[in-house]
Parts: sequence; C-alpha cells; structure tokens
Amino acid sequence: MGERPDMATRGEVDTKNALKYGAVETLFLSKKINAKLSKELVNMAKNTGSNVEIISTETPEGEQFYNLSRIGAILRFRV
Repeated sequence: MGERPDMATRGEVDTKNALKYGAVETLFLSKKINAKLSKELVNMAKNTGSNVEIISTETPEGEQFYNLSRIGAILRFRV
C-alpha cells in the first residue's frame, strides 16, 4: 500500500470506519461489489465530501483490486 500504509484502508470494515469519522479523501469501489453495499458507501462518502472512484474489472489491475479487497480508501488523516 505504498510509503504510508497508515493513510489508506483496505476492506469493508476499515473503510466503513474511516468513512464514519470523515477521514476518507478518496473511496475506491470495485464495480463488481454488491449494489446495496456500494450505494451505502457512496452515500457515506458524499456526506463527508469524499471523492468516489469506481474500479472496473475489465483490466488486470481492476481484477487484482477486486481479488485483494474490493473496497479501499486514501485517507485525509489517520484513524
């Protein structure tokens, strides 16, 4: 996760927690995740002014993201 792993989340639980604190700068969601969960997370992100990026699985990188975590975020501050 790069040089600052403490400034990113991976997975539903950690990312949702960061969204609750308003700590997410950019939310990343795989296009293949459950629509209900996607809508919930996008709404949380919009309520805190976070950017949202939907990651396609039509590329090797997008498929890798889906297989690793499906959900992740870059943070504004540590939680």
